[in-house]
Amino acid sequence: MHPIRYSPVYAYLAAHALEWGAAGDAELALRLDTAANEAAAVSDLALCDLSGLARFGFRGASASEWLLSAGVPVPSEVFGTASLPGHGIIARLGTEEFLMEEGLNQNLVTDLSRQLGTGLPGVYRIDRHDGTFLLCGRRATKVLAQTCGVNFQETPLGRVVFTRVAAINCMILPQRAGEVPGYRLWTDPSFAVDLWQTLAEIVGELQGRVVGAASVG
Repeated sequence: MHPIRYSPVYAYLAAHALEWGAAGDAELALRLDTAANEAAAVSDLALCDLSGLARFGFRGASASEWLLSAGVPVPSEVFGTASLPGHGIIARLGTEEFLMEEGLNQNLVTDLSRQLGTGLPGVYRIDRHDGTFLLCGRRATKVLAQTCGVNFQETPLGRVVFTRVAAINCMILPQRAGEVPGYRLWTDPSFAVDLWQTLAEIVGELQGRVVGAASVG
């Protein structure tokens, strides 16, 4: 059975990926190089596509209450985030508006999406088909410095930022895995290919690598 959800940059990945894996009803490119090469790149400078991960948005007067009833952490501030299993994320985008994205090899977000269906009293589901990329490594800010006006050296971790990257509207979440900084970017799928091409080109010019999802999970 073929997946019903594709990454906006599937064509690029199909030409380069060495190993694929299932992510719910989609596929993720797990490896584009050896595990050792990708691990070194993740620490230094790497770009990864995570668009195949399940995600959905929801809003409504009872949104926080529904999350609490499901045992999901609720970010206390607008634009704040909390972690979900397997590096999943929940972000608070408004007083009662949220975005959830699945972690690798997890089903929490998928199960909650099915539970919510098209909505419950006071909670309304929003389909999200974002292009989602992770830019990571010690030199990741060098890429952002060429494409974005925000100084991410001064941006707090775990708080989403709405800005433009290479003239494309994005939501960016600064993260950290141990000592390695990372920046998760979400953008409209219609602009995802252009953003990916720009980021991949700059990463390549800086001797970084495009890596598979297994290297960042």
